[in-house]
Parts: sequence; structure tokens; C-alpha cells
Amino acid sequence: MFVPMAFTPVCADEIGTLAELVVEARETGSADVFSRIPEILVVSTDTSATLRAWLHELGVASSVSGCSDFWPHGHAARAYGAFDEDAGTATRKSFLVRPDGSYRLVASARPGEARGRSEHATALHLLAEGL
Repeated sequence: MFVPMAFTPVCADEIGTLAELVVEARETGSADVFSRIPEILVVSTDTSATLRAWLHELGVASSVSGCSDFWPHGHAARAYGAFDEDAGTATRKSFLVRPDGSYRLVASARPGEARGRSEHATALHLLAEGL
């Protein structure tokens, strides 16, 4: 899940929603989902220290992992077509990444708008089905 910046309201809401979905899936017995994915990554162009502090402050560090795309700046986001050259930040795009490295876009939104909860719920369902 690419997010533009840590410590911003829309990004925080999106991460909270994703963490809720992960907890719900675990509580409803959807453990097979988590056996297929090593982790859920939140990627931003913030430094690793900033990203780690933000996820800890949000209380989601046990549900998701942060991945800093700070240097070379935006390299990972560019590789996924999720970098806004004008803003210098990642765009709001979520991908499912398969073990072979191939990936699928599952959610996106314009700047300032959140990705829908249903898009990420569908992505978790796809994971349960093996993508």
C-alpha cells in the first residue's frame, strides 16, 4: 500500500481501515489469508524513522510493516507506477504482490481522497483465494 506521507489525516484513516480489516479477518477465522502473505507493507517516501514512529503512534505496527522509499527517493513507487513527480511523493495505490514478483493493482485514489474499505476487503478475499 503506497501512501503519500506519514502523519497526514487521509493516510492515517486508510492505514487504520486496513489494520481493522486485518484484525477482522483474523477474528473471523480467515487465517488462510495470512498464510499466503508474509506481511502487509505500507510504503511512503518518508524516512524509515518517521514511518516507524507513525505506525507505532497509530497502534498498527503489529498489523502492518513500514517500508521507506526515501532513498533513492521514490524508487519503489516509480517501479510500480505510483510516484507523483510533481509532488515528490507516492500516490495512493494498493497492490497485491505474488510470490513470483508479479503484482496486481487493487485500489487507487486521487490526492486527498481515501481508497475505499471495500477495495481492500476485496483484496483480502482475493488473497484467501490465492490471487
